[in-house]
Amino acid sequence: MKPLPLLATLSLVAAAYAQPNLADTSCAKDAVAAREERAAAGDAKAQYWLGTELETGRCVRRDVERSLELLRTSAARSFPPAVHVIGVILRREGQSKAALVQFERAADLGFQLGFVDMGFTLGASELTVYDATQAFAWLSLALARETNPRLQAYLEKSLKARADSMSSTELERARVKTEELKARFAMVPRWQDTQ
Repeated sequence: MKPLPLLATLSLVAAAYAQPNLADTSCAKDAVAAREERAAAGDAKAQYWLGTELETGRCVRRDVERSLELLRTSAARSFPPAVHVIGVILRREGQSKAALVQFERAADLGFQLGFVDMGFTLGASELTVYDATQAFAWLSLALARETNPRLQAYLEKSLKARADSMSSTELERARVKTEELKARFAMVPRWQDTQ
């Protein structure tokens, strides 16, 4: 399975996990100016949203360099969606080991896509970090934490396909690793945007 392109992943993040609670997320000049002002003042959420807008060209002229600067700053402030997107960017650039560090950090912050992308990145056979056992464990954990029925169904389908390609020994190791991960993350609440 190939990693999702950044634009698709940003859309997934925006649609499923990081709905902004900003007063106005429209492309109106005053709304964009307000995001710019909040980002300049150090608001990690505004930095994230402005960074994604600069990456995609939504509401503002596309500026990848400034986008990365804002996203990195937001991630340094531990805003989970930004941490995750930095992982997506690293994976896109072929830096899968560095991407995994960011995905795991996002998971440590309770961000659901961190768990999901740990599984999908480790399960991508074309990447140097491929590990079917770890992929199964992370996807199992992602499924256990997922609340959206459509995403649950997608994760179940992905897990079944992965299980069908594994030996019984690999599956047993994956189940043990799943239990270890569940214990590790048992006290990590699912991130919700309450800033």
